[in-house]
Amino acid sequence: MHRELNVGSTLDVMPPAGDFFYQPSDAPVVLISAGVGCTPMQAMLQQVGKQDSSQQLTYLHACENEQQHSFFDETATILAANGWQQHTWYREPQGKHEATNCHNGMMDLSAIKDSLPVHLGEFYLCGPVGFMQAVVAQLEAMDVERSRIHYEVFGPHANL
Repeated sequence: MHRELNVGSTLDVMPPAGDFFYQPSDAPVVLISAGVGCTPMQAMLQQVGKQDSSQQLTYLHACENEQQHSFFDETATILAANGWQQHTWYREPQGKHEATNCHNGMMDLSAIKDSLPVHLGEFYLCGPVGFMQAVVAQLEAMDVERSRIHYEVFGPHANL
């Protein structure tokens, strides 16, 4: 497409489609992402923030290191403005952490289990398939109902 189209070319496009989006409810929200899986979470953070400032939200993100942490500043601003919790995991940290509640290594939810709304929350996941499979296994071990775990896979659909 980049090589075929010229300025002034016309494209037939459609609106975004899919089933991975924030579904407003009174339930606490937990957003869980890894790598560029944080991209759809930005829209969810903004939507929840605009709709209900009293909504309980926790954002969990994992990535390689501080330099690979996409949307760090934007996310921190939204979370702070709403008084929401954040936990970040850096697999191979490169220096001083600017993120609050920062952990080293792979995402391990057992360390923060007591702060998660495991019996009431709606959990939204986006990231590499292996990451999401590991997170779903941890959530199910905490007795989170499968119907409250929502996810999106970049690429062909996969069951977690």
